[in-house]
Amino acid sequence: MVIYPNPYNIKDDLNISFILTQRCKTIKVKIWTGGFRLIRAISYLQYNPGNNIISIDNSRLRNLSNGAYFLTVEAVNYNNEKISAKPQTLVVLK
Repeated sequence: MVIYPNPYNIKDDLNISFILTQRCKTIKVKIWTGGFRLIRAISYLQYNPGNNIISIDNSRLRNLSNGAYFLTVEAVNYNNEKISAKPQTLVVLK
């Protein structure tokens, strides 16, 4: 999983690039504080195997303060199995 741009400026959209090995019915992007308090969860539907990119509109991230956050991506396949990527650090600079 690759997050870009990182450091993130709220003027841009946030992009997350990742690879799936199987079809998934939902993808959840979760943003956590440094103390792992969930502050945002964004869901997307139906992704195919291979390289994928999620673009999060900057309007969904405007209220984030300067600092470091953790971002996780969780996929649910068609057998209802959850697969999570390890947390990645997202730095926000306004």
